[in-house]
This record gives sequence, C-alpha cells and structure tokens, in this order.
Amino acid sequence: MIVSAQLALALALAWHPGVTPGQIPGVGPGGGLAIMAGAAEQSAGKDDPWLEPPPADQPQPKFVCTQTEIDAGDVWGAQRSYHTFEISNAGQAPLKLKLRPTCATEVLGPSRRILQPGMTDSVLVEMYFRRGRRSNYVMVYTNDREHPCVKLTTLASCRTALLFDPAGATFLRIPRAAGSQTTTLTITRGDGGPIQPSVSPIRQDSPKLTTLTALVREIEAGERYELDVTVHPPWPTRDRPWARMESTKRAIWLETGVPESSLESVTVSAIFERRLRASPWHIMIPSRRNGPVELRCVLEWAGNAPPGKITD
Repeated sequence: MIVSAQLALALALAWHPGVTPGQIPGVGPGGGLAIMAGAAEQSAGKDDPWLEPPPADQPQPKFVCTQTEIDAGDVWGAQRSYHTFEISNAGQAPLKLKLRPTCATEVLGPSRRILQPGMTDSVLVEMYFRRGRRSNYVMVYTNDREHPCVKLTTLASCRTALLFDPAGATFLRIPRAAGSQTTTLTITRGDGGPIQPSVSPIRQDSPKLTTLTALVREIEAGERYELDVTVHPPWPTRDRPWARMESTKRAIWLETGVPESSLESVTVSAIFERRLRASPWHIMIPSRRNGPVELRCVLEWAGNAPPGKITD
C-alpha cells in the first residue's frame, strides 16, 4: 500500500462472544494495554522458587559475609572501581545465592551460585560512581531463612576533572525539517587540574546514530572553557509504533589534561519529531460493545520526511 501525504487507517475489531478484552494477553480489563509489573518486584528473591529454603526439620544453609560494606575512599569518576566480597556457607546444606546488581553496578561472574557446606566464594563487583559521596550496592538473595536478603554496599567519594554546566547537552523536539542544532555547555575545572579539555574522535559510521560535532573554546586557560555541541541531519528513522517521539542518547568523550582522570564524558540527548505522525497517537479498545467496533486514526508524514510504504 503506497502512502501519500495522509492515510486514514481503519481498524475493525471484533471478538468471539463471551471473550472480554482482559482475557487477551497484553490487554487490560478496560480494553487498554496492560502495564507489566515492575521488574524489581518480579525478580525479588522471595518470589523465586529456586531460593526456597529446605524444610525446617532438615539441615540448613548459613550465609556468612564478614564485610558487607566497603569504603573505597576517593575514586575518579571516569574510572571503574572493583571490590571483592567474601561469602561463606557455614551451614549443613547447600547455600544458594542470587546476585542482583543495581544501577551503575555489575557483578563479574555468574549471577546464581551454589556454595556447598564449608565453601567460600568471592563476589567481584565492578562499580561506576558519579561525583560526590556515593553508595552503590548489590542485593544478594539466599535460601537461608535467617538471611533471605543481604545488601553488599560500596561507598566512595567520587572526584572528576571536569564540571559541566548544564550537566548534559539536551535537544528537545527537533522538527524533521530543521537544520543543524547547537547548544553550548560550560566546562570548569573540577577536582584536578589545571585542565586542557579536547574532544576525542566521535563515531559517525552508523545510520542509526545522530551525527554529532563538538568544539572546545578556551575562556580562561586551565580553568574555564565552552563546549559547542551540534547535531546534524539527517535525523534517525528508528520509528517505534509505541512512542510519540523519536529519541537518541550518545556520549562525547573529552581528554581532560588531568592524569588522574584522562578521559571523561558528557551525555548528548535529543528528541525528534517522528517521521510518521498518528492522530490520535494511541487507540483504546472499548470494553463495552454490542458488535464489531471501528476505530480510526490519521497517519501523516512529518515535515520533509519522504513518503514511503506502510504495511498492515
């Protein structure tokens, strides 16, 4: 089907008598899309049959970790921080562990482990900290009745060579017909220095990535600079039927001139008008009906987006 400037899309929806929208996977009782429960609740250890403790009248595992909190002191934000927690099984039955890292944290090794009685295992954790006093942690779920959930915490005072104001380059709602867009960030000396920021090569070889250029201008040598960030068309075309706008996020890496943290990054976020606009942008299926229901929305190419094909 060839699409011109506009297309009227008719959806005829009919169900077998007695079937309600709530019985259809992914559709709520009122006919709308159901929202899945949060991943955090679904993956909690108490809901995992694998972590069911042994019956009370049988030998039990016993979780032991002599140090559940590590203070890493001062770390530099562009560097990964590695820490090891020692976990032992002092019980008489196998100890099961389910390791669940949080944001900016990664467990190096299996996320599920079994420790036989008397065994000790090392949990190596990789963490990334933002500037300031921070804490990252890993949740450990076990089949130990007395210690079903344990938090392994790492504290650190994160230092950075560069300070950005604002914290990132943000472009909001760029029209499809728009030309290049530029925003300016101020870079000032952070915890090290003096600084000599320069832009590292930016990857431009993928059609799915927004084309970026960046230029550093000196305001006060060693102390203050300005960073001009520019995004260029053509804009990405990864149309997603469930999103109202197209978005992209990339990072620009800068050499700092500070040995303790030689490379640091700033995030570039952009939101673009979609190539194909839908009005309304979502359709709700009515829960009450006496027969087939016809719903309509209008599809229209945005700005200078070229017409193409839509398949049903």
